[in-house]
Parts: sequence; structure tokens; C-alpha cells
Amino acid sequence: MKRLILLLAIVFLGTGLRAASVLPVGEGKFTYKDYPPFADRPVDVHYYIPASGDVRRMPIVFVFEGADRGYTYLLKAWKQEAEKHKFMVFIPHFDLERFPLPDYQEIGVMDDKDHTIRPAEKRTPALVDKIFEYVRQSSGSERKGYMIYGHSAGGQFVQRFMLFHDSPYVEKAVIGSPGWYTFPDASLDFPYGVRNIPYVTPETIRKYLAKPIILQLATGDTIRESYLRKTPEAEAQGCNRYERGNQFYQYLHRIAAEHNWPCNWQKIEEQGIGHHSTGMGRRALPVMLGDSLRALFIGNSYTQYNRLVRQVQALAASTGHKLSVKLVEHGGWTLKKHAANPETLDAIREGNWDFVILQDQSKAPAREKEWVRENVYKPAHSLDSLRRLYNPKGKTVFYMTWGHDIDTYAEMQQRLAESYLEMTAQLNAWCAPVGIAWKRVRTENPSITLYNNDHSHPSQQGSYLVANVFCSVFFQKPYTGTYYAELPEEEALYLQRIAQETVFSNSSLWNIQPTMQPEEVTRRFYPEPEQQYSTPTLSKPLEEGLASLFEINRYLKDLANRHPDKVTLSDIGKTPQGRDIPVLYFGAPNKKKKIRVWIQAGLHGNEPAGPEAACMLVDYLLNTPEGTELLKKVSLALVPVANTDGYAMQSRKSGSGYDLNRDQSKLADSVTLLLKKAYKEWNPEIALDIHEFNPFSGSIS
Repeated sequence: MKRLILLLAIVFLGTGLRAASVLPVGEGKFTYKDYPPFADRPVDVHYYIPASGDVRRMPIVFVFEGADRGYTYLLKAWKQEAEKHKFMVFIPHFDLERFPLPDYQEIGVMDDKDHTIRPAEKRTPALVDKIFEYVRQSSGSERKGYMIYGHSAGGQFVQRFMLFHDSPYVEKAVIGSPGWYTFPDASLDFPYGVRNIPYVTPETIRKYLAKPIILQLATGDTIRESYLRKTPEAEAQGCNRYERGNQFYQYLHRIAAEHNWPCNWQKIEEQGIGHHSTGMGRRALPVMLGDSLRALFIGNSYTQYNRLVRQVQALAASTGHKLSVKLVEHGGWTLKKHAANPETLDAIREGNWDFVILQDQSKAPAREKEWVRENVYKPAHSLDSLRRLYNPKGKTVFYMTWGHDIDTYAEMQQRLAESYLEMTAQLNAWCAPVGIAWKRVRTENPSITLYNNDHSHPSQQGSYLVANVFCSVFFQKPYTGTYYAELPEEEALYLQRIAQETVFSNSSLWNIQPTMQPEEVTRRFYPEPEQQYSTPTLSKPLEEGLASLFEINRYLKDLANRHPDKVTLSDIGKTPQGRDIPVLYFGAPNKKKKIRVWIQAGLHGNEPAGPEAACMLVDYLLNTPEGTELLKKVSLALVPVANTDGYAMQSRKSGSGYDLNRDQSKLADSVTLLLKKAYKEWNPEIALDIHEFNPFSGSIS
């Protein structure tokens, strides 16, 4: 019995000891001193573990302090993000006394007293790996690795950590705005190069370039503070952090190209921020915790105005999308100038761009066709070719601008659309149809001023519309952004809607989702009609694509206003997204001696042929002798676009996500209920539901 009691005591004691070793959730601190080479230098590790979520699977992020070793403000900022995004954050406090500059920023590569090269186990990154092993054991984590982030002096630590240490655990590293760098250059001594570090071989450098590392630079980090290192070697790297980071990044890619080595480094340039550790940390999170899309904007003042690229980034973030941006712009520049500009070419050569956005001078693509082919198309082709070489998985996106108020708007806009879409087709690129969205707002809501006082550049509303067009192109799915660029919410949401409708309703025209029907099939089976029709879409220039709901309703309203004795235009209610469902009544349902007919089209929002046919039918009934005779025998209720939410986005489903063709018996969607109510009131003897056949619903080999 005594032996049994003793055994149970041991078990319970062991359990208690194990439980005590588990790191509690929330904010905490532990002191690590179990790694023998650093036993005399214990490290306080401050951390935050979210109270909710699966600790076993949470990402683990190590954040390293700046030169002030200020863990307090870092923890305050990072724990908020950790709680929000459900990851564990650990901040080792390498105090100045135990870890001076040679052991921290320079990671202990060289002993500061005798200048001897330290072995791997005595360099500071080895200690970090041991802390991670302790964290994993003590938290119950099942993660196989961790991510590291450092800004300023912390960025120096991370940069050298990844160069001199082969951690088996680091999944991703983000280097934020270091003051200076150790180049993997065998012609320079440490700490500026690696000439005197015997274990750094060409193979070491090849591995370094292949690691998943992101260099994060702030475009506003250009101030030369007193504490910025200014030795001749540091000054040779550039005069400020932004310049030094770019030189370092270009050097890495250059040596990778010289040796035909893979280079997995990426560079993020943060707009509208300087040397701000917590702000940069927050912006680094998307690329640490997931994959971020990267966009390079090349243009002029139209691309720079109202900090457009920053607006695109902020809008994307507000919708849960991760986007990194870079801008190369010069006022008034053409693509021809950019094609000869080393800065532009170097930016494209950086690689890893998902999108390279090209915008020509505002008037250039609207000039005569021969001039445009020589001075616009050729440099666009040159820039696109360079993009294909260095970013084979990326996409060139043409930024279609808008006609000026100071010129003949309609003619200029038409030529811009033609030129940008021709380039899009020639180069198999994408088009961001800003000019088309611009025209819609001018037409539908002229109270919104899109132009600045010069009647050329965009106003704040204009730039916000542009930003939404780009987000619609990049992410290709509906969104409701919470970033309004200081505009009234109602106005901002309207511009969001117009941008999305413009992009999504004609994605094949912008080549974002190219048609699957081969051109020869179109020519053979669907030739151009001999008769010209004046439906909302067919009366528009081809370059503008499908008619909007506004244009369809305007078309029907004009016809109804001209024939009040024959037809009444009304609506049967509103959709979940607030759109009217128009209906035209020809006659009354209770008139005797007439056949009651119900016709609806556009129940599937991505089948535009039905609404066009409905509009054509209205014109026929009201404006031809045959139509007049037919109306003597028929009472007709016509719904030209039954699924107005779906049509706006060219989506098969409704705004509530239902396939209305499959909802006739379930009656789950409010639109179905509205249609059914109107249908029962009309009580037709004949009903026609117009759809569109798509034989190419799958891929074509």
C-alpha cells in the first residue's frame, strides 16, 4: 500500500510539474538560461498567447528589438495583432549589458575582445533556436518552425541571422529597414562583407539567396539621424535606409543572375511611412502570415495623385486582402520615356511582381492611330517583354485613363478605350477599365465631381474610384471595403459598386477572364447580324462592353415615356442589395379577349442575351406596325432583368447567393418571392423564361 501511495504521489507530482511548465495564455514572461554556451547570459522572453484559438496550430512569431531594446512598446503593439490574427508572439529581450552591438546587431559572429571567429553554437541565433524549442515544448505547440521579424537594429539582427545561421526552424523572415547591411561580398571584410569569415562559401551564399526572406522598406525612411551609421563603408551602401535597402536588394539579385542561382528574396516598399517600428510591423504581418500580392505601378501624375497606390493598398487591407505596392512615376511621362528609364527597368527586374501596371501620358493613347502604334504600342510591348522575362508568372495590367473635360470628352474617351483594349489584346494582358467606370459615374451620377480643378487630374472621389477598379481587377470577387478615403460612406460605397460592376460585368472584354469560345467558332456560327439593332448594349461602342442596369433602365424609360398609351414602366420591389426589379406592363391582366403573357429574362445574371432580347422586344412592340397589331391580342408583363444584383456583377446567382432558377419551389430568396407575387397577380396563360446557352462551360484544350 505504501508503495502504491508513493507511486501515485510521484505521478501526481510529475503531472503538477508538467502543468506548471506550460506557458499560460495572455501576456507573460519567462527567463531562458538552459543553453550552456549562454548560461551566464539569461534572456527574459516576453510573450503573448491569444486566449482563444488552437494553440497547437497557431503560427509562432519572434520579434526582435531595435537599438533601444524597447520590448515594452513592441509587446503592446504586437499583442493586439496576435489576438486579432491568432498567432503567438515572443520578444527576447537582449539587454545592452549582456548583448552589446557585436552580439546583437552583428549576432556574435566575431568576439569583440580578441576578434576571433565564433563557432555556430556560440552565435546568438543558436540561442533563438533553443528558445523556440523551449516555447514549443512549454506551450503545447505542434508547429515545426517559427517566423522572425526585426525592424531597424532588429532588422540588422534578422539580416545577419539568415546569412550566417542555417536554422532548421525558420519558416519565413522579414527584415524591416536596417540601417546598414552585411553584403555576401567576399571583397569586403566583416561586418560589411564576408571576406574574413572562412565558413561563408559560395554554397553558403547560394543558400542565403534561396531562403524565403522579405526585405521591407519604407519609402519615407530617408532621414539621416545622428545615430544612423555613417562610416565610409556604410555610406557606400547609400545615404539613407531606403537607398541602402534598395542597393542591397539589387546586389543580391545581380549576383543571383550572374551565377544562375535562384533568388527567393522579395521586396516590399511601404508607402506613406517613415522609420516607425510598430507601424512597419503591422504592415509586415500580411506577408508573414500569408501570401501577399505584389503590384508595381508605372506611370505619371495620374498614378501618383492623391497617393493612389497607398489608397489601393489601404482599400485592399480593409477587405481582408494582402497587397504590397511600389510606384515608379514622373509627372507627364510617357511609356516611351519609362521604357528608356533605368529606374523603371530595374523595378521590373526586381521580379516577383504579380501585377505590373502600365499607364501612359493621359493624351498619348488618344492620338491618331499610326502615331499611337509607334509611340505607345511599341514601348508598351518593350516593357511587357521585360516583365515576361523577370516575372513570368505575373501579369501586365493596362491602366485605361479617362477623357478630359478640357477636351472633347466623348471622342477622347473612345480613343483611349480603343487603344488600351487593343494593347490588352495584342499582349494578352489585362485592362483596368478606369475610363469606362469614370464614364458611368459621369452619366449616372453627375453630382459627383471626379475631376480636380484643372479638369484633368482626379479629385479625391476620382482617385477612390480608380483604387476600387484596381482592387476589383486584382482580387476578382465582390467586396465591401471599410476604407473610404475620408469620403462620405454613401458616396464611397456607390463608387465601390460602380467599379465592381464595371469590372465584373465585362471581365472577358478586359481579358481578365478570357472567353473560352475560339474566335473561329464565333465567326462561323455567330456572324455579325445584317440588321443593326439599337438595344442598350448594341448601341454602345464595342469597347465599353455590356450595358449597365442604369443604361437598360434608361433605354426602357425613354421608350415608355414616348408611348404612355401602350406601356407602363414600374418595378416589383427591391433586391437584397437595394436594386429595383423593373417590369413593363402592356395592357391590363384582367382585360378579356386578350391572351395574358408573362416574359422574364436575366434570371441568371451572367446571361445577358435575355435582357438584350427583352429590350429588343419592347422596341419592336412599340415602334413597328407588327408590334402594334400584336398588342391588340396580347396583354404582356415583361421583366427584362429578373436578377438585377446578379446582372450587375455578371454572376449566375443572386445577391443573396441563390441560383434563382433552382429556387422556384424552395422560395428561399426574397427576389423569388417578389417574382412569384407579381406573377400570381398577372395570372398569365403563357409564361416564357429566357435563358442563354453556353456550350463552353469547361476548359478547351
